[in-house]
Amino acid sequence: MTTVRVTGTYLSRELRDADRFYQQLLKHSTPASFTGERVVPGSEVRYLLGEHLARYALARSDLQGQTVLDVASGEGYGSAFLAQGAQQVVGIDRDPDAVGAALKRYGSRNLSFAVHDLAGPEELPWSGGAFQGITAFEILEHLEDPVRCLRKLRRVLEPTGFLWASTPNPETYSPQGAIWNPFHKFEWTQSAFLSLLKEGGFQPLTVWGQRRSQAEARQTQREKHDAWARWLVRLDFLRLRTLVRPERRKEWLKSYGVTAYPLAEKAPPSSFLFLEGGARESDYWIVRCRPEP
Repeated sequence: MTTVRVTGTYLSRELRDADRFYQQLLKHSTPASFTGERVVPGSEVRYLLGEHLARYALARSDLQGQTVLDVASGEGYGSAFLAQGAQQVVGIDRDPDAVGAALKRYGSRNLSFAVHDLAGPEELPWSGGAFQGITAFEILEHLEDPVRCLRKLRRVLEPTGFLWASTPNPETYSPQGAIWNPFHKFEWTQSAFLSLLKEGGFQPLTVWGQRRSQAEARQTQREKHDAWARWLVRLDFLRLRTLVRPERRKEWLKSYGVTAYPLAEKAPPSSFLFLEGGARESDYWIVRCRPEP
């Protein structure tokens, strides 16, 4: 890989390219609302957009000139960034509206999108070993049966290919001790996430922990929300928050402590650190793995 081991700051060609792409997204995206389920360029969550793009930048150097499947591609910006260097990228998402928007904005000779629900009963509509690389960022924690979905991905990944997967670190994402995000079915410690990947048929090769370079400055603000969020989660033991209308979920998310992150703040991808081996204070785990023989 062309990425470097992180000790203090992390800079690479991929992240500098991601910074430029990030600025283009902010400049040309139309206004959109944020429900908490996915990051949409044009919404107020400029922080999360940079955070997501940074993960794609970390993986992109591994995927140059390859055929890539981007799982849960959403609005398509991550797939589009990968396609700048990959031979062919296919983005899949269960939401027809998101796929339609991605096709309209980013569809090109080497970039396509398709509607497919990874959690559904059907296998992926490609032959075994059809892809040289797969990205599955921030999707596994949304699935009822992530092991079965991982096995689906393993089938379409060639034996020497790489799966890039990420998930939140519950120690920093849900420090109150309960899952507050109504869209998450699971959250895993690093060791539990590695065990999940192995059960799904993959051999973890490298683990990174991702966090903002200014994470220390956010810690105090996050702690102020923890006590309030803890009580809200306990009171909502029936998970009634999942019944809240999409347009009201933003208010719920604020109540649950998400505002510990400066969501509207600009955060270019290069402002995030990747700590090889992970670290307890990381916000996300990112794992590069291969199919088990």
